[in-house]
Amino acid sequence: MKNFFVIPNTTKTNSVKCVRRICEILKSTSRVYMSDKYASCGADALFLPEDEIYAMPDIDVAIVLGGDGTMLANARRCSMVSIPMLGINLGRLGFMTEADEDGMETVLNKLVQGDYTVEQRMMIEACIINSDGKSDAMQALNDIVISRASVSRLVDISISVDGDILGRYRGDGAIIATPTGSTAYSLSAGGPIVAPLLEAMIVTPICPHTTSARSIITPADKIITISLGKEQNLDAMLTIDGQEGVMLKHDDIVEIKKSAYSTRLVKLSGRSFYDVLRQKLTERGTSYEV
Repeated sequence: MKNFFVIPNTTKTNSVKCVRRICEILKSTSRVYMSDKYASCGADALFLPEDEIYAMPDIDVAIVLGGDGTMLANARRCSMVSIPMLGINLGRLGFMTEADEDGMETVLNKLVQGDYTVEQRMMIEACIINSDGKSDAMQALNDIVISRASVSRLVDISISVDGDILGRYRGDGAIIATPTGSTAYSLSAGGPIVAPLLEAMIVTPICPHTTSARSIITPADKIITISLGKEQNLDAMLTIDGQEGVMLKHDDIVEIKKSAYSTRLVKLSGRSFYDVLRQKLTERGTSYEV
C-alpha cells in the first residue's frame, strides 16, 4: 500500500473539490495524509500535524495542487526530506506540474501502479556575508534575485565567479537561476532556456544600463559572489524563488552556489520537457490576445 501526502493550495478554485476527489480515488489502494490545518475540507484522509508527516520515512509522493508557485513553495521543504512531488495544475502555465484537473484520475492510477519516474532537479543556495558573519543558507529551486529596493533608483552590483570578476552592472539587479528556473523570470529578462536536467547556473542582469551585458551560463561547481557597489548607498533586496525576501545593506555580500539538496519531481511517461516547453510557450505567447 502506497502513502501519499496531499498538499493543496486552497486559494485556487476547485482545490477542495479536487482534494476530495483524490482521496476518493486513492482510498481503496493507498493511505492519504494531509496536514491537520486542512481538516475542515471534508476529505477522506488521515489528518496529522504537518511536521509529523514530513518526518515519516515512507511517504511515496507528495501530490501538490496549485501552480508553479505552489510547487516552489513546497519544494524547499520536500527536498530536505527527499519526498518526490507531483504537481496537478490549478494555476496558469504550470511548467513544473504534470497534469491538470481533467487528467487527474489517469495520473493517480499511474502513481498507484508505480508507472512513473523521478527527476532530480538541481537547487541553489544563497548566504549573506557581512560584519555580523554568515547567514544560514537559503534554498531555491528556480532562482535567487538581487534587485533594487527603491522604485526610482538603479542598483549598482559587482558579480564574480570563483573570484574572477564577471562584471559590474548598474540596472534593476541580477538573476541567478537554475536550469529549472531558466523558463521563469530569467527567460523574461532575456536569459536562455536550459534543459532542466543539466547542472549549471544562469547569470542574467535585469535591465542593465548598458548594451554589452548578456546572460552567462556557469558550471554548477562554481561560486557566484555578488556585492553592492561602493557607491551604492541604498538598500537592495534578495528574493528566493519570488516568495521570500531579505533586505540587503550596502556592505553585504551574497554568495550563491549549488545546494546540497535537490528537488525530486515525478514525471509520467510519454511527456518530454520539449513537449511541455512547446505547449507552455505557445500558451504564454497567446494568453493576452483578444
